[in-house]
Amino acid sequence: MTSSEGEREGAPEVRMEAYASDSGPIYLAAGSQHVAGRDLHLHYWDGTHRVDRTRPGTGTGDDCPYPRLSAFGVEQAAWYFGRDPLRARLTARLDACLREGGALAVVAPSGAGKSSLLRAGLVPDLAAGALPGSRRWPSLVFTPTADPMRALATHLAALTDGDPEQTAADLRSAPDEVAARLRTALAARRAGRLVVVVDQAEELFTLVADAEVRRRFTTALDRLARAGGPALVVYGLRADFYARCADLGPLRTALEQRQVLVGPMTGTQLREAVLFPARAVGLEVEDGLVELLLADLAVPAGGDGDHDAGLLPHLAHALRLTWQRRHGNRMSVDDAPRIGAALPGHLCAMSSRPRPAGFESAGCEQKRVTTNPVPRRGGHHVG
Repeated sequence: MTSSEGEREGAPEVRMEAYASDSGPIYLAAGSQHVAGRDLHLHYWDGTHRVDRTRPGTGTGDDCPYPRLSAFGVEQAAWYFGRDPLRARLTARLDACLREGGALAVVAPSGAGKSSLLRAGLVPDLAAGALPGSRRWPSLVFTPTADPMRALATHLAALTDGDPEQTAADLRSAPDEVAARLRTALAARRAGRLVVVVDQAEELFTLVADAEVRRRFTTALDRLARAGGPALVVYGLRADFYARCADLGPLRTALEQRQVLVGPMTGTQLREAVLFPARAVGLEVEDGLVELLLADLAVPAGGDGDHDAGLLPHLAHALRLTWQRRHGNRMSVDDAPRIGAALPGHLCAMSSRPRPAGFESAGCEQKRVTTNPVPRRGGHHVG
C-alpha cells in the first residue's frame, strides 16, 4: 500500500509504504497512517533515501528465548527444544537407578548442552511426572565449588531444618544419620525421593585440590543414592575429565554402569532448537534463516549429527543477536550476524569458512579475551 504527499507544486515527492507480516490486514487511517493486524512496517522514501520503521504488534512480548553463551535454566524450560529422544533416554536410565540404586553420569563435550539437558530438560520433566511420584520430588541443582561438602550440606540442611555445619560433619562421620533425617523430611512432604543434580562435576578437579575432599563428597552422595536410599543422584561431567574419575570409586562405577553420553544434535533437532522457541514467544522466523545459521556452523543439510557437538553456545549466541536485531515480530536473514563475527576472540576461528552463495559475508574482528573454561555457578533448590 502506498500514499503520496507530494501534491504541492515544486515539492519533492515523499512516498510511504506499509505492509503487514504474515496474513495480517492493513487498514488506512488519517490519510498517512497504516495499521497492520500484526506488525506495522513503514518505509519512508524521498527519492534518494529510504528510512524503515517497524512498530511491533501485540502478538509477542520482550522475552528472548535464546540464552546466548550460557545454558538454559530451569525457568527457561518452555524454550528448550530439540533433545526429546535424549530426555526420554535420561529419564529411563534414572528409572533404573530408582529401582537398583547408584548415581547416574551424564557426560558431554564442552558446548554440547549437558547443563541445559539437566536444568531445562531433566528437572522439569521430573516435575511434570516423568517418573511415578516425581511431581512431588524436590530437586537440588548445584555445582561442587571449591568446598563441595559445604555446598551439599547447606542444601541438605535447608531441606531437613538442620544446621549446615553439623550436617557437613555428619556427612563425613555419620552419613546414614543424614539419610534418615532426609527420609523424614521427604515423608513430611509426601515425596519419595530427593533429586540431586551435581552439574559441572569437573569442578571437583579444577577447584578442589584435596583428593580426600573429593572422596568424601562422592562417598556421601553414594550413601544417599543406594537402593532404597532417599536420593537420586545425577552427575554432569565434561568429557575431557573422564579419566580423572578413575580414582573416585562412586564416579567410576557410575561411568562404567550408568552413563548417558551427550552427542551432537541432528539437523532436524537443530531446526527445532531454532524455530520452536521463537514460536513459543510469538515470533516469526523467515525462510532461509535456519539454513543460513546451520551452514555457518558447517552442519550438513539434513545432517544426522555428524558434526561438532560443541556448537550449541555459538548458535544460541547468534540467535540472541538475531533476536536483538529483529523487526517487530520477525527474525529475518538480514538480521542474522555472521556466527564467527558474533563471538569474542578465539571463538571466531570457526567463521573462516565461506557463507553459502547469495549471503553477504562479514569479517571477524579478532579480540584477545580472558576466559574461564569452567565457570562457577551457584546452586539452587527447586521444589
